[in-house]
Formats: sequence, structure tokens, C-alpha cells
Amino acid sequence: MRSGWTNIDLGVSAIGVGPESKQRVHNYELANVLAVPYLSGEIPTDDVLLQDLQSFAPLLGILYGLGTGPLPVPSNKSASTAFHKGQGHQMDTVAKIEVESHAMGRAQAHYEKQGWKVDPSVSKTEPFDLLCEKNGGLLHVEVKGTVGFGEHVILTRREAKYANSGVMMSLVVVSEIEVQYHEDGTRTAGGGLMQIIDPWVIDSERLVPFQYEYLVKDHP
Repeated sequence: MRSGWTNIDLGVSAIGVGPESKQRVHNYELANVLAVPYLSGEIPTDDVLLQDLQSFAPLLGILYGLGTGPLPVPSNKSASTAFHKGQGHQMDTVAKIEVESHAMGRAQAHYEKQGWKVDPSVSKTEPFDLLCEKNGGLLHVEVKGTVGFGEHVILTRREAKYANSGVMMSLVVVSEIEVQYHEDGTRTAGGGLMQIIDPWVIDSERLVPFQYEYLVKDHP
């Protein structure tokens, strides 16, 4: 038996607080292969937890498929993106692009079906994603895609400011998007539930700050 291990069943049939309970935790730590740390009092949102779960699932599948064979170890770069602690905007880069692209496509198809002429190129330079025109009227659309439940989305400072600038605005949230991970490193996004808030005027009471900028220049 490996040094540091004791013959204690890792299953929990009762909640204990004695030495055996502490040893069980110690055994779990020794047996751990890969984990995402969540600091006490800083449990992330459901979106982040679901993203972490979906990041681990492909590796678990590989592990079960190989049996006792070697398990491929992710590179430092992939480990730093797929396995994280932090805000909901952190995600596997390739998967994030696919999720955003899928959400944009769903939103564009919806408005085109409603008779709008849609320009998605504005997302490259403007603080919104789709510019829609119909009968001389303009509609500015912000699109958010997530693998989570879509109960909350992340807005940049520019996006929040623009949404309250008086323009005709809509918010499209495509949630529960499914991401498939392929052996060649590509990702495919599909499905999801679409929610549309129209018109969309930001309610300041629904804005929750999760990050601050601290100015250190000329600090006394």
C-alpha cells in the first residue's frame, strides 16, 4: 500500500468528524488526478460550474476508453484555458468561439425570418452584435451564448453603456448550448434555448459588479 494511505472506504454512509473523516479527505486528495480549485466563499456561478463539468467530461471519456492505458496529459496552454477558476467568460478558447458563433447564427436567422435585414459585421467594431433594418427602422441586438442556463450574462462596460444610450435595443440569450469535442481538437456547438428581451433597457438593479479596476498611478 502506498505510503500515506490507510484502508478506509471512500464511501460515505454517515457523516463523521473524527480522525477517520479527516483521513478519508486525505485519501481523496491523494487519489485526485485533476481538479479545479474553488476558494471558500467564492463558489462560481452555475454557468462556470457547468463549463468546468463539460471541460472534464471528454477527459473522463478518454480515461474510461483507455482502461489501464496511459492518459493523455493536456498541455499547459489547454490546461490554463479549459480548467480554471474565475468568471463565466473564461472558457476553452475554441469552444467559446463556437458557442458565440452558434448564438449569433441563431439570432440572425430569427430576425431574418421576421423580415429584418441583418448586418452581423458590426460586432467587429460596435458594442452590439447585430444591426437590423426594416421599413426604415433600426434595431440594435446584443447576443449572448452560453452552455449554462442563461440566468445571467456578462456585459462589458461599453455594452452596458450603449444599451442605455436610448437606441432601440434587444437582448438575445441562447442558453444550454451543447458543445461536442472532437479528437482533432475542433469543437462543434449546437442546440440551445433562445430567449429574447425586446425592448431591452438595462435595469441598474440587475447589474452586479464582479470586477473592479484599481488605479495605482500616483498612489500615495
